[in-house]
Parts: sequence; C-alpha cells; structure tokens
Amino acid sequence: MSNTLTLNNPLSESDWDKISDVELEKTEHIWFKTPSGKRVDFIKGDVLDKIRAEIEGLHLIGYATADGKREIANRAVLQIIDKHIAVIRGGE
Repeated sequence: MSNTLTLNNPLSESDWDKISDVELEKTEHIWFKTPSGKRVDFIKGDVLDKIRAEIEGLHLIGYATADGKREIANRAVLQIIDKHIAVIRGGE
C-alpha cells in the first residue's frame, strides 16, 4: 500500500473525501457537542475488539469461584480500559 496521497488543484469532492477520511477508515473516535453543550463520544467497534484482544492476552492470576467461573484481577483490566479512554479523550 502506498503512503502517497495525490490531490488535484482545485480540490475535488473526492480529494476532500480523502483528506477528511469520509469512510472513517482511519478514524477510531468522533466526538461532538450537542446544542445544549453535552459531549457525545462515538468509537468504532474495532476499537473495542482491540481492547478485548489486549485483555484476552493478559496472563492474569485467577481463581475459581464456587460456580466454577474464573475471576481475574480487575486492576489490570481497568488499566487497559483507562489507557484506551485516555487515547480517545486525547482530542479534547
């Protein structure tokens, strides 16, 4: 895949689409403020897939509960989520 972007002068609608990532191929997060000032965040589902994969990759010490389920250390999972939230909110 080429890292070169060729644009025309004047910029066409297609060129603007390339610049603004209109298909959201590279954009992982979008936020905006509503007319009342409320902040709304949207993140792509594949970001959640990345978080899940990172959590699944942890080698956590767990313990079995009475019903046979495995419990894991919450701190490590929360650190991963907090790391991704910091990246998402970095655009503020």
